[in-house]
Amino acid sequence: MHRLVPKSIQAAHFRASNKARQSRSRRPLRIITQPLSSKQNANGGIFPVHVLGSGSIGILYACALQQSYFEQNSRIFDTFSAANFKPVTLLMRSHHENRLRKHPHLLAPVTILDAPRFGKHASSNRKTLSREFEIPVELIGGLKHDHAPIKSLLLCTKANDAMTALLSVWERLSPSPCVEKDLHQKFSTIIILSNGALAIRDAIYEKFGRSLDESGIDIVLATTTHGAYKVDSDPLEYHSRFRITHAGKGSTYCTNSEFIDSCKLARWDCSILSDLEMFIMLWKKLAVNCVINPLTAIHGVKNGDLLNRQFRHLGSSLEYVMDHILEEVSAVAMIDIESRGHDINAMQSASQHLSVPVLKKFVTNIISKTANNISSMLQDVKSERVTEVRFLNGYVVDFGFNKYSVECPWNQHLCEEVEALQQIHRHSGIRLEALNDNQ
Repeated sequence: MHRLVPKSIQAAHFRASNKARQSRSRRPLRIITQPLSSKQNANGGIFPVHVLGSGSIGILYACALQQSYFEQNSRIFDTFSAANFKPVTLLMRSHHENRLRKHPHLLAPVTILDAPRFGKHASSNRKTLSREFEIPVELIGGLKHDHAPIKSLLLCTKANDAMTALLSVWERLSPSPCVEKDLHQKFSTIIILSNGALAIRDAIYEKFGRSLDESGIDIVLATTTHGAYKVDSDPLEYHSRFRITHAGKGSTYCTNSEFIDSCKLARWDCSILSDLEMFIMLWKKLAVNCVINPLTAIHGVKNGDLLNRQFRHLGSSLEYVMDHILEEVSAVAMIDIESRGHDINAMQSASQHLSVPVLKKFVTNIISKTANNISSMLQDVKSERVTEVRFLNGYVVDFGFNKYSVECPWNQHLCEEVEALQQIHRHSGIRLEALNDNQ
């Protein structure tokens, strides 16, 4: 089995000869916060990357991108440069500091657990495989807040936290005053990988408008079908590891070729899409989230259990409920595409991909692939956190009605059910029990 990136950033890939170690020992320690020169890093791509959002998906991608960078650049670094250049950095809030290793910088110790596969992809060995990483960390806010420029920002926060999180680092996305502005040269790239990417993109443009072009910030849309969730650990325990279960291996889609190339080096399934293809894919992903997230949260089950569950208060089966949810999503998506003035070929392609039968097949396939996953909305309800339902089902409701006067009662009903469920648990003090192995 191929050896993946070890847990220290001074990885085995970069162990130098005795002569190189002696040479390094005579050099003063310095921290490199900017990309290396073209000679040192001919294939820099999106690196260095800052990952904003330390949830399961954010940490999963941080580890994959770190692995990707080492795979790509393992032969051009000596021990000194490898120990000081940070290709991937997690941006975390200050309350995480006690969990981080100080060796010599803040590091997040991470264990990625690969859930065993079942069905046609099952292997004879169903043991859970694990990989360990240590990801450099910068704390947001407080005295230790870093102000160095950010080249690439991968946004993986909850949709309802996205704008607040972005504003906390926005000044680092603007060009340095000493750099002459070139409106054709993008200084920073924001890759939106969060759920509710369409809603987040709209919120960014609503707040910043034309200043995005003036500041040289490029907004890129991405989406993923990977499933992951955090395994409980004591956040107050010193150096407590972040343990992430990679419950469903999916695909990554983006309009940015450098991001896709980096994910491919991590041996992930990836595709680069055109703007129209990404638009269609995000509506398909929104359809997935509008079905899986609220229904798993309401019923307290893993994704795969939706296939065998009866929804008596909504209908007779998942298929019946899904049809109504997806009819509304499809209607709003198609009206939105029509309003953008695409040509006839684009409209035919969109009509095919966003039809209810195709969406249903796509959603069912994702449910099967992520059968062992605990949805992010169910995790939020269990932890008594605010859910993203208003950025998912709520986005369909508000966008459809406010812009096109299309009513979406089924999605509205799911919003109300999830919010009512949150209120019940918040006021009663009752927390959902952890899912047992049979769910």
